[in-house]
Amino acid sequence: MASDTELDVIAAFNDLFDALVTRRDAEAGARLFVEDSRAVMWGSERDERATGPAEIAALHQGIADYPGELTFRWRQRHAHVHDDVAWVNADGEVTVSPMGAEPRTTPYRLTAVLVRRQREWRWHTFNGSEPNPV
Repeated sequence: MASDTELDVIAAFNDLFDALVTRRDAEAGARLFVEDSRAVMWGSERDERATGPAEIAALHQGIADYPGELTFRWRQRHAHVHDDVAWVNADGEVTVSPMGAEPRTTPYRLTAVLVRRQREWRWHTFNGSEPNPV
């Protein structure tokens, strides 16, 4: 059974996907990251690499402006908490549905590091990958 703190971390994890792919609110997504020049968001695509608040905000805008649909489904999310640092290991799939093209679903893995600032969990590190088939 997950602790209340672990559930809070999972809620903060979910908030990012709600902001970016459900509500398409790039500013809300950027506010979920800590103000730290070393914070990173590295997605699974080659050009999805952002370091620091300005680059992360720009990457979020690109995601929010994507003309198709993005859907993440998580089979597993494991939160681990140590003091004011938490990490989540997530495994699932992402479906990319470009306008006018067939959807593509692939496995997706994500490791996230969150830090607690003023009693709120904020993202520090997003490292996503699409595992190669065996």
